[in-house]
Amino acid sequence: MSLPWILLIILLIIQFICLPSLLKRAGLDGWKGYVPVLHWLNWLKMIKRPWWWIFLLLVPGVNLIMLAIMHIETAICFDRRDAKDQWFAGLLPWVYLPKLAFQDKEAKYIGARDWTKTKKSFGREW
Repeated sequence: MSLPWILLIILLIIQFICLPSLLKRAGLDGWKGYVPVLHWLNWLKMIKRPWWWIFLLLVPGVNLIMLAIMHIETAICFDRRDAKDQWFAGLLPWVYLPKLAFQDKEAKYIGARDWTKTKKSFGREW
């Protein structure tokens, strides 16, 4: 088994350990974090992203990008919005998720960013 597969399996195990705590703090059912696939659906609900993103998690290669985005969005939902936290969440989720779930108790769930009031530039739109 190669290193990427080992890291992915470790990340999935960490998700099953950490997500119940984060879901509870977000006001959702924590037990759903222990159920395969259902934990992803509730995670998407927590970060206020569409349910169909779950299909992108099943596509090899794309799933790694989607997981990084979901980790960053989780940090943002718990008011960890500075660039350092977002890079840490995206690049080292094996360390960041346990830290956010179990050590960083003062991180309160504030919800996802509201993009509806943000005016997009021409370059960003493209």
